[in-house]
Amino acid sequence: MTELIDVSVRMVETRAVAGEIAVTVVNASYLPNIQADERRLKQVLLNLLTNAVKFTPPGGFITVVVRTDPTKGVVIEVKDTGVGMAPGDVAEALQPFRQLDAERARKHGGTIAVESKLGIGTTVAVTLPASRMIHE
Repeated sequence: MTELIDVSVRMVETRAVAGEIAVTVVNASYLPNIQADERRLKQVLLNLLTNAVKFTPPGGFITVVVRTDPTKGVVIEVKDTGVGMAPGDVAEALQPFRQLDAERARKHGGTIAVESKLGIGTTVAVTLPASRMIHE
C-alpha cells in the first residue's frame, strides 16, 4: 500500500513542483496489505492527485494522509489548499462516479467522501473496508 501511494505521488510530483505546490505524504505507522485491484486503486489516487495539483494555486499544499481505522478499514485522504467547491458543486463533480461507485460498492464496499469549501480547499477520502485488509 505504501509503495502504491509513493509511486502515485511521484507521478504527479513534477507538475506539483512546476506549479510551486508542496506535496506531503503522512502514512500510518502500520499499513496492512489490501485485497484490491492495484491498477484501479492507483488510477483513483492519480485522479485525486492530478485534480489536487490542477486546482491548487502556486504556494499551495497537498497532503496525502493514510490511516487505518479498525471499523472502517484503510482511509486515504487527499487534502489540498486549492480553489475548493461550493456545496452544490460537490454533488455535480461526483456525478460521473455515481454509476461506477454503485457498481464498485456492491463488489468491494469502498466509499468516497468529499468535503470542500470554496476558496479554502478540498479533502477527498477513499475508504477501503476492513474486510479487505490482509494482516500478516
